[in-house]
Amino acid sequence: MAIPPCTPAPTDADPAHVEWSTPERSARPRPGHKEEGRTICLHSLAVLPSFQKQGLGGSILRAYVDRMESAGAGDRIALLCLEHLVPFYERAGFKKLGASKATFGGVPWYDMVRELKSQDQQIEDLRELHSHRVDLTRGLRAEDEEAIVIDGDGVRDEDGVSQR
Repeated sequence: MAIPPCTPAPTDADPAHVEWSTPERSARPRPGHKEEGRTICLHSLAVLPSFQKQGLGGSILRAYVDRMESAGAGDRIALLCLEHLVPFYERAGFKKLGASKATFGGVPWYDMVRELKSQDQQIEDLRELHSHRVDLTRGLRAEDEEAIVIDGDGVRDEDGVSQR
C-alpha cells in the first residue's frame, strides 16, 4: 500500500480495507492504496516460530527493501510494530519515530520508517565501491585482480588469505 508523500507513517485512517469488488464499491473512493503515494507501508512480516532466530526474517526484509529500492518504487518504507520488534527493525535500518497514533488491538504500536536510496544515490554508491576496488587492486597484475574477493570479512585472495 502506498500513502501520500506528506504522511510519514500509517495511521488508523490509512489502512487498506479488504472489500470484495462490486460495481457499487468500485465506483466510490476508498481509503487505502494511493497510486501517487511514495510511502510503502509494510503490513506484515511473519516467520513461523520454528524458523525464527535463524536470520530468515532479516533476509526476507533485506531482500524486500533492496527490491523496492532498486525498482524506485517509493521514497520510504513505513511500518507499525510492537515494542519487542523495534530492535529487529532498527538493525535493518529503520528509525523509530515513536509511539504510533494507531490503536488497533488495544496494544501500543510504534511507528518505524526507513528512507530508501534514490536511483542517483545508488549509482553514486556503485561508483564509490568501484573506486575502492580500483584503489585496492592498484599494482596487481591483471590476472591477480580477478582473484581478489571483497566481502564483509575484508579482502582475501582466491585461497582465502587475508590481504589486509
